[in-house]
Amino acid sequence: MKRIQHSIVLLALLGISLTGCNSGTKPKRKSTTPPSESHEPVDPTQHWEGYAEHYMEKYDFNGNFIYDYNLENTEGEELRKNIHHYLIDQHHTYLRYNQISGLYGYTDVPDGANTYEMFYTGNMSKANTTREHIWCCANSNNMWYRNATKQEYKMDDGGGPENYWGGGSDIYQLRPCDYDVNSARSNYRYTVFTDSSYSEATDGGPYKLKYNESKRLCEVADYFKGDVARALMYIYMHYNSMDNYDIYYSNNYTPTHNPAEAIPESSTHTPYVCGKLNFTLIMAYNTEDICISKLKAWNKLDPVSELEKKRNNVVETYFQGNRNPFVDYPDLVDKCFPNIL
Repeated sequence: MKRIQHSIVLLALLGISLTGCNSGTKPKRKSTTPPSESHEPVDPTQHWEGYAEHYMEKYDFNGNFIYDYNLENTEGEELRKNIHHYLIDQHHTYLRYNQISGLYGYTDVPDGANTYEMFYTGNMSKANTTREHIWCCANSNNMWYRNATKQEYKMDDGGGPENYWGGGSDIYQLRPCDYDVNSARSNYRYTVFTDSSYSEATDGGPYKLKYNESKRLCEVADYFKGDVARALMYIYMHYNSMDNYDIYYSNNYTPTHNPAEAIPESSTHTPYVCGKLNFTLIMAYNTEDICISKLKAWNKLDPVSELEKKRNNVVETYFQGNRNPFVDYPDLVDKCFPNIL
């Protein structure tokens, strides 16, 4: 698997700063050392392309060596937890929402182009662009709020929603989108329309977003259904509450990886752990099993694109430190939920 595009490498070598980054430089990656000789080498042919490079011989958030996240040889709940651990351990830099737009020139420009691929429409443009949450805030079970009544942004540093971080500013689920198309999507849940009771939103691109304002539903074109499925799986695995291995946030907006290291209750900075996520929050189906079945189908309907692969490489190397494993290995969707057709 190619690491990153040549143009990105040149930018890094020249030391050109990335628009939107507070420091003006690439986020630093945690330094690593070679594994102990006691670790037996694994035959690369046993792994999917790039697995050994990206998911083995890593260090967790606390600097503990991890030889293998074992994403290939597990399934079901064990696999979901392993993915959860990987995403937290390797997510070394949490971006702020106001940084995201400045990064699209690196993550969402297809090879040979100088414009973004607009989500939902496929239009190639840089005009009228905003940031689209694939898993929107309103349907996140207060994942991004400290106080649901006051609607205080949980990861806000006093400057409003532009400054929140965490799931709401994870670039894997934030794609460039036309303002008007984004407005038509609103925070409507995903569905597949079985009749013509919908309107269409477009910015002149080859695809259209279907939506029904009164029912608060939307459907993305087949071309983007796989992108949606893989992004929703990523958010579900990363920010869901699983086995006490979650990211904790406190009122001073500092993420803490290990619950044992969370700020004590006696402190004025109250620990906060991400809440429970269900796909029924973001998809218009009655049960979790039906939602997962739909996501499996969408994942197969729309295979991983070259742009998704590019995003994975750029985001891992320059911005967050982690990858979306559902882009590297789409069959993980099936292995995570093997009993759901």
